[in-house]
Amino acid sequence: MLRINDPSIVLDGSDIMAEVMLTVFGLVGMMEKHFIKARQKRGIEAAKAKGVYKGRPATISPDAVRELRAEGLGATEIAKRLKIGRASVYRALAALYVRAQIGF
Repeated sequence: MLRINDPSIVLDGSDIMAEVMLTVFGLVGMMEKHFIKARQKRGIEAAKAKGVYKGRPATISPDAVRELRAEGLGATEIAKRLKIGRASVYRALAALYVRAQIGF
C-alpha cells in the first residue's frame, strides 16, 4: 500500500486506478534505474579514457598460485595458504591456462 499525505491519496490496490498508479510509479523507478546505470557507465568510460579509473587492484598473485600448483597442491590447499577463496584460485589458474594457450 502506498499512502501520500498531501494531497491525501491511498493506493492500496482496491480499484483499477490504484493499480494503474502503482504500475506507473514502478515504471518510473525502472526508467530511473536504467538512466543511473547509463550515466555510471559513461562516467567510468570517461575516467578510463583519462587513465583515472583502473578498476579494483588485484588481491592475489597469479605467480604464487602457479608456484603452489607446480608443487602439486590442489585448489583447496592453495586457497588456505594464500588466504583466498577457492574460486579465486580457479580463476587464476584459468587465466594462466589461457595465457599459455595464446603464448603470453
